[in-house]
Amino acid sequence: MAINTGFMNLFSGVILSLVFFFAPHVQAQNAKTLAKEGRELLDQKKFDQAVLKYDAALQLKPLEAEWLAARASCYKNLKQFKLAATDYKAAMSADPKNADYCENAGDCLFLSGDYAACMEMFARLSNSYLIVSEFAVERIVESRLLLKDFDGAINESNEALNDFKDNDLFYFFRAVAYDSLRNFQAALLSYQDAIALLKTKSSKKKPVDKDRFIRYTKALGRVQVMLFQNESARKTIEEGLSANPGEPYLLLLRARVNAEEAAFQKSLDDFNAFLSADSSEINVFYERAVVFRRLGQFLNAVNDLSFIISKYDTASLAFELRAKCYEDIGNYRAALSDFKSFRKIAKPSQKLRSENALKRIEAKLYEKEKESNPPKYIIKSPEVLGDEMSVAKAASFLIIKGSTEDESPLKSISADGVEADFSRDSLNPDFRIVLNVADKEELTLKLTDIYLNVTTKKFRFSRAERQAPELQLFIPVSTTNSEIYHDPSHEPVLKIFGKVNDESLIAQININGFQVNFDTRQLNPEFSFDLKVGAKDSVKISVADEYGN
Repeated sequence: MAINTGFMNLFSGVILSLVFFFAPHVQAQNAKTLAKEGRELLDQKKFDQAVLKYDAALQLKPLEAEWLAARASCYKNLKQFKLAATDYKAAMSADPKNADYCENAGDCLFLSGDYAACMEMFARLSNSYLIVSEFAVERIVESRLLLKDFDGAINESNEALNDFKDNDLFYFFRAVAYDSLRNFQAALLSYQDAIALLKTKSSKKKPVDKDRFIRYTKALGRVQVMLFQNESARKTIEEGLSANPGEPYLLLLRARVNAEEAAFQKSLDDFNAFLSADSSEINVFYERAVVFRRLGQFLNAVNDLSFIISKYDTASLAFELRAKCYEDIGNYRAALSDFKSFRKIAKPSQKLRSENALKRIEAKLYEKEKESNPPKYIIKSPEVLGDEMSVAKAASFLIIKGSTEDESPLKSISADGVEADFSRDSLNPDFRIVLNVADKEELTLKLTDIYLNVTTKKFRFSRAERQAPELQLFIPVSTTNSEIYHDPSHEPVLKIFGKVNDESLIAQININGFQVNFDTRQLNPEFSFDLKVGAKDSVKISVADEYGN
């Protein structure tokens, strides 16, 4: 059967044109369907899934402002504020007339921490859209505070209060700026204005905003405590605690007021409550330690201060206060150690105080431990027998080593005026003295403790040499194997000839247990001995000089 190619070409052309005609419409339909599904997921607060739907829709229609804003809303709920800000800015480009996108972009920039960009965006809201948004101004002032532009925050707050007289936040922000500039009196007045306005706006139908009220009272109470307005501070604190009885920071402020008014037990109770809720504030442990000390609970104070020192070994005030606690309980040695640590790390303004404290505690320790017993010692080397100290015959220098025993630290250890090397901070230290003993026949050892109790001891030198005698044999001997060449089958007697070399006189020569006769008055004597070998296969020769070497 023949095919009509002309008809087929015409037919394929119609199909192709239909595809091109319907493709954009189908694509649009798919994008709208995806966006609709995304909206449903957003309403169900399934933000992750909604983002995927909007991603797919925006790939098909990238400049759909409403969808960009919807995805931005998802990102904002997911706390992905930078992505949200980017989408809101894209929505602004797609729909420049919609001011909401601008305001939302500014808010997301604030939440992302980009405060400078946040202020620029809200300035655009005002300049381009001619909208003065109360919310935008709040964000601008808070951005200035976070950027530490405190003067700018004060000026912005004052201008805002001309337009938004009923907004207590602007009084609060202004107070924070004054507070940060250490203008505490101005801060106090502005905090009071914020609280007063907040209360004025409340009613039975609309109770006071609890979170703001607690925030404001904490700030006001802190400033009142800093200005020593204890009565006013207590009133502010109690009012805040009536709204939130367990608020830790208000309990901390009340603890400080009670401590200032010497109500130490009440102060301690509040410090305990605060630290139970928040143990990260290291300085509060110091404040509680002060109260413990005022209550006479010195060991509890020591525990708190030791905790601080374990975290910060440069906490000079903690060392100082712990030293005082040790001093209070009479542990002067521990106090002395802490005052020394305090002196090492003290700031210039604390140096004089640390020096005076050391002098005071050293005087107390001196009086407390004062005793009249003379120091004791043990000579570990050289050898001592009674009043005699062994010294090598030709020695020019002598090293004396020993240990001590005393109830008190030693002030001095010396021999013939030569000071020993020893630790003066330790009880019962070891000592070492290097002494020139050339042409000396005796020495005097002297130990003195800090209470001037003295021990002296005179030693005579027993000069003896310490070298072992050298033995020289005149018989066939292998020096490497200590062997004697002798055949007992031909000669049953071994004739031994030798000589002893030594600095001193020889007292004894012994061969296999037999005493050998020789001239004991002669240095380096010669000797001979006939040894019946018999069944023996070895010879033992021992020689001793007059000093036992």
